[in-house]
Amino acid sequence: MHLLFKGNRILQILYCMMLLSSIWAGVSIHIIVIFSFAILMFVPVTKYIDKTAVLLFLFSIAYCLTLMCFDVASWTNLISYLICPFLFYCFGRFIVDRVENINQLTTFWCISILLFSVVLYVSVIQDIIQNGFINITRTFSIWGAKADNSALSATLYGLIASLGLVGLPFFFIKTGTKPIIKCIFLTLGICSIMTVLQLVNRTGLVVVALTFIVLILYYYRNKFYHIIAICTALVIIFLLLIKLQIINQEVFQAYIDRNDGVSSVSTAGGRTELWITGLQNIFIYPLGWAHEKIQHSYAHNLWLDVARVGGILSFIPLVIATVFSYKTFFKLLRFKDRKFIPLLLGLNVCFFLSSFVEPVIEAIPLYFYLYLMLWGMQSQLLFKFRSYDYSRMEIR
Repeated sequence: MHLLFKGNRILQILYCMMLLSSIWAGVSIHIIVIFSFAILMFVPVTKYIDKTAVLLFLFSIAYCLTLMCFDVASWTNLISYLICPFLFYCFGRFIVDRVENINQLTTFWCISILLFSVVLYVSVIQDIIQNGFINITRTFSIWGAKADNSALSATLYGLIASLGLVGLPFFFIKTGTKPIIKCIFLTLGICSIMTVLQLVNRTGLVVVALTFIVLILYYYRNKFYHIIAICTALVIIFLLLIKLQIINQEVFQAYIDRNDGVSSVSTAGGRTELWITGLQNIFIYPLGWAHEKIQHSYAHNLWLDVARVGGILSFIPLVIATVFSYKTFFKLLRFKDRKFIPLLLGLNVCFFLSSFVEPVIEAIPLYFYLYLMLWGMQSQLLFKFRSYDYSRMEIR
């Protein structure tokens, strides 16, 4: 990673500190803001402004103006909402500009996900040792956190673990990635699955399953026997885990119990009603309904939660920016790169699915900003793919 930050040691240190503090709510947001000001100092931001960057800036202004009119719970959060979306997007473009070959982007994301998740993994392992594999309370103390910030909800733990889920399918495809990086990705995937099971988290299971399906079908779409071989290997591994009692009746029963009542899978854990209400409220309360004492709970969807707090004026530019980002992403898929694009595909599936069903921007702002950083990387990758000879799919 140091090659991408060459000449910017301060930026590198702050980036790593920001990722490590992701789960420490009282600390993380301050480091995020400091890192954003470092971007302003060390990154030629104006070079990377495009229509998506402008839309993100308009989103931030509308969102923050609404917050200032109704309720500012934290001025540090407000500053982050104002400057981070735009700056993290530009930072993503900057990172792609710095790489000498495309495999460095794989290493960059590997280290980023590791730093982002490692404190959670340590906390989970600590809880398993103390209380057993299944945690029916679905919460535990965070390793290294202060007493007043020592626990988060299982939803937020699952959100942090979701990025590591890309490691499992990525391990099963040939990308020319260094073996040590592939092993780290496998470890990330295993630790994230362990976190998902320990917290009886259903969203994580859906995310890893769909990521696996999409990534394997994309990479081996013309190699039917490879798909059969991988599926057979996965079934054997799953049966072994059951045989060894790593996945046992306790795990199955915990998921059965969670699927009772309003929290059933058929209603996405009760989210479908929240989404329907949210879509209706966009037009009933164009300035947001969190301030109208209508619905204080999360809408459990990134875009609807933006509308809930910031109203339609912040919702529209974010939706348009999302559409632009995915237009760029689908154009990248046409290049059929076998080195980084499979990871990019997996990351998009993880980010999108998790953001679609979980509270993101208010719960873990860094997750949202990393998503926007990925959008920026995609924009710059498309620019470079179109500008250079990519017969060997390497950035020169």
